[in-house]
Amino acid sequence: MENRRWRYGAFLQLSAAKQELFPALQLEYINGTGPFNEHWDDPNRSSYPSPFDIGQAKQASMLRILQYTDVFRTYDVAPLLFSTITMQRVNDILKQTQNNPAYIGILNIQDDPQVAAGMGCLIASKRHPNFGERTLDGKDLHHQMRGKHMVQWRMNEVERFGRWQRIAPAFAAGIGSYLSSENDLIDR
Repeated sequence: MENRRWRYGAFLQLSAAKQELFPALQLEYINGTGPFNEHWDDPNRSSYPSPFDIGQAKQASMLRILQYTDVFRTYDVAPLLFSTITMQRVNDILKQTQNNPAYIGILNIQDDPQVAAGMGCLIASKRHPNFGERTLDGKDLHHQMRGKHMVQWRMNEVERFGRWQRIAPAFAAGIGSYLSSENDLIDR
């Protein structure tokens, strides 16, 4: 516990120093969560909350951090599940921060341009057009995808996202209202 307090204290000092010395600098912070949401391996659950959901392990620290950082990173997530895990994490954050301008952080999600555009987030794209790099037997070692789903074939998604950000830039987690269904859809 003492180590966690020190890290958070150091983060607050860094945030204050940034504001004093160079306010234009964008500070990004992560609250490490691991690649899966809690209870991911239990097929009998009625919901699979993220670590940021109400009452979960990272909720309190996430809410504190979003008040002091410019950008909050919600990943890393499992490669083949990054869309669903990311949407759950963003949902669990936005339902708690909506309409509260104290939450100044913009959410930065893993490489999923469609989710980012739809939910007003940034992305950390790790795509590159060079074929054959970071692959083994035709499989991308980072994203673990093959064939037409390999990210090298999907560079245009990032280009379109960049154009979309020009007219609809990402916004802070506390800006505006957020509506979502109260029902979780679970594949059985």
